[in-house]
Amino acid sequence: MSDLRSKFLEVYSVLKSELLNDPAFEFTDDSRQWVERMLDYNSTWRWEFRKLNRGLSVVDSYKLLKQGKELTNDEVFLACSLGWCIEWLQAYFLVLDDIMDNSHTRRGQPCWFRLPKVGMIALNDGIILRNHISRILKYHFKGKPYYVDLVDLFNEVEFQTAHGQMIDLITTLVGEKDLSKYSLPLHHRIVQYKTAYYSFYLPVACALLMSGENLDNHVDVKNVLIEMGTYFQVQDDYLDCFGDPEVIGKIGTDIEDFKCSWLVVKALEHCNEEQKKTLYENYGKEDPACVAKIKELYKTLKLQDIYFEYESQSYEKITKSIEAHPSKEVQAVLKFIPTVRFPTLLFCPSPGGISNLLKMSLSASATVGPATTLSIVRSEDRWLKQIKRVGSCPVGLKPLRLQFHPFERRRTTTQAFRAQLASITCSAALNATCAAEQTQTVTRQSSTITVAPIQGKEKSPELDDGGTGFPPRDDGDGGGGGGGGGGHWSGGFFFFGFLAFLGFLKDQENEGPYRDERRR
Repeated sequence: MSDLRSKFLEVYSVLKSELLNDPAFEFTDDSRQWVERMLDYNSTWRWEFRKLNRGLSVVDSYKLLKQGKELTNDEVFLACSLGWCIEWLQAYFLVLDDIMDNSHTRRGQPCWFRLPKVGMIALNDGIILRNHISRILKYHFKGKPYYVDLVDLFNEVEFQTAHGQMIDLITTLVGEKDLSKYSLPLHHRIVQYKTAYYSFYLPVACALLMSGENLDNHVDVKNVLIEMGTYFQVQDDYLDCFGDPEVIGKIGTDIEDFKCSWLVVKALEHCNEEQKKTLYENYGKEDPACVAKIKELYKTLKLQDIYFEYESQSYEKITKSIEAHPSKEVQAVLKFIPTVRFPTLLFCPSPGGISNLLKMSLSASATVGPATTLSIVRSEDRWLKQIKRVGSCPVGLKPLRLQFHPFERRRTTTQAFRAQLASITCSAALNATCAAEQTQTVTRQSSTITVAPIQGKEKSPELDDGGTGFPPRDDGDGGGGGGGGGGHWSGGFFFFGFLAFLGFLKDQENEGPYRDERRR
């Protein structure tokens, strides 16, 4: 039985073969080998640890919009092709981002431009990656009634993401660091344009177009997805400071990097003049003593409580927005996206929230999908959900389990950590294996490619798991933060345990040092 991830990778081979034999260019053997290696290295290298969240979300979303009906081979191929266009857009962003940030590693391997003989040729390679999107759209969608809309969509999202990146970059210019410029509207603008549009909105928009929908009629869907992206980034900012590095697999550096983080923005809103002076004197410095002062100030200002309040309000707002949508199919997509494609730690602010979550999951379970088991962990007065990946996984790998421990709101040396575990089983509505009973395969032929391994010791792949964002050093392919999740997850739809992910947006393929992973 062929799963979605296998089909997705099979389509990659077909598309790559088409690009390497494009009649618009006369490749030499050397140039063809260069492009082939560049594509593999930046798209599928160590694929078993890649999440490919954004690309797979196109197929999942389209399946849900089709009400779970069996897709034809052609529909699967086209949806996967659009998914790869998004993955190449991501790769294009990351190749250039690594050069701008002077990064050394990504996803546990050297950045493309760091490889011998590559260097600044990577700039041109990034342009080639972007051009591949246009070629694929022309090859396979030119005769479709939504072709022009697809081209406009990719152009617009690229425009938005690049400008969001620009805003982020100019706020941290060396010698021009000014906390007075930081505000909640600025933070929201950066997150919206740099991360949310291409990580959350673009995959769903592609699926809507394939389904014959007019995007102008789905502005409300876009708004909900942007809210999800914003929530994810706020959570990523929170975990960057208060998360346990041994649990989330990364060491936060937002304070040292002078990031326009949600926490520093909230600190500026709530601090007095003396506390503001402490912020100005210590924020953006790598000295551990300065970092400690900032974290202590955050605790004094009770930013953790402020975050929990934001979390609760966001939950209510997004829940109401989704349930108010007239289309059950669109509701299914909106509930599915944040949980399956970006499954990291999901918060639920209270036992009441857990009850609502369970109620929603069980009511949706009658629609589609097998059962899955999740553990609920209680820590003091906060509830956290622990997600376990089950079901299919890449060949040769055992199912990966995300094991998160509660974050204590107060650190003490006298009180031992206690947690009560309660297991609940719910039907997994709208999960990633809703098409598992299909047996269709992609029949197009492609050449076999062999890629020589890169020399040198690599980071542990388990740490390459983070999020969504433009690119949290991800894809986590997320934690843009976070977010992004590996390929085919058969976890349930348990959305509203608080959207997180990411993680991508982190797209997170977090790598070893978090500084390299989450420079964006």
